[in-house]
Amino acid sequence: MTGRLPRPRTHVVVLREGQSYDPTCDEQGYEIDPDDDIPIRLDLVFRPYPFLDIGDELADSDGRAWRFDGPWDWYAFDARTQAEPTRLQVPELA
Repeated sequence: MTGRLPRPRTHVVVLREGQSYDPTCDEQGYEIDPDDDIPIRLDLVFRPYPFLDIGDELADSDGRAWRFDGPWDWYAFDARTQAEPTRLQVPELA
């Protein structure tokens, strides 16, 4: 068995659009450890909101209500087990 030491504490898994994270799948998408020293370049492709503040409440494209509690930290107001919203709805700007 091979692995990386020290073991990462936080991971960001980058998935294709429309794909949700499956915790039972060992290898899915591309994994990033934001705490390591490997430089990463990301290009922003889609941003539904100019920014999110802690406590903002949103709806995703499935109509589920969510609260943004911080980077990679979402709270769903319903009892379903999905841990992250699907594509967020873009609010109409006045």
